[in-house]
Amino acid sequence: EQARGDTNEIDLRTDVYALGVILYEMLADQPPYETRGLMLHEAVRVICEEPPRRPATIRRIVQGDLETIALKALEKEPARRYQSALALAEDVERYLTNQPIVARPPSVTYQLRKLILRHKTFFGSAAVVFVLLVAFGITMSVMFEEQRRERRRADAERQKAEQVNSFLQQMLGSVDPKRALGREITVREVLDEAARDVET
Repeated sequence: EQARGDTNEIDLRTDVYALGVILYEMLADQPPYETRGLMLHEAVRVICEEPPRRPATIRRIVQGDLETIALKALEKEPARRYQSALALAEDVERYLTNQPIVARPPSVTYQLRKLILRHKTFFGSAAVVFVLLVAFGITMSVMFEEQRRERRRADAERQKAEQVNSFLQQMLGSVDPKRALGREITVREVLDEAARDVET
């Protein structure tokens, strides 16, 4: 507004713009517009028409909320800037206390990220507890599965032992004098009979 020379447009938002220039220079260590070496009318055109360079392109550490605050203060249209120096100061204060800033459109992920930054200890502890619970759950599942495998193996061994025992009882039962009907049964006959049944 000052560069255009229109005194009717100068108000509190013009001061916000000036504060935005100062904030930009503090963050980027450069002015928002490259006007050195330009004629006055060309410098005015650059300030009034061209967007300021993003501070993060000059210093990467400035990206994020700080850059958003500075660029909102430097908006060309006064209605899109902070409406007072107090509003700008409040947004800077929000940034410093890890609260969501007004200059950024609200989103769930942004709000959640800011909440986590404000309560690092709580969320850090919760994350540790969550990881421990997951690890405990995985460990218990592995141990349960191992126990189930051992139980199946033991059942298989028991069934095998029962089958062998049953087979031996049948084999030796064939020597029973009642079944022999008075004739003598040799060990060879018992083994031959057992050999036929051993497959099943």
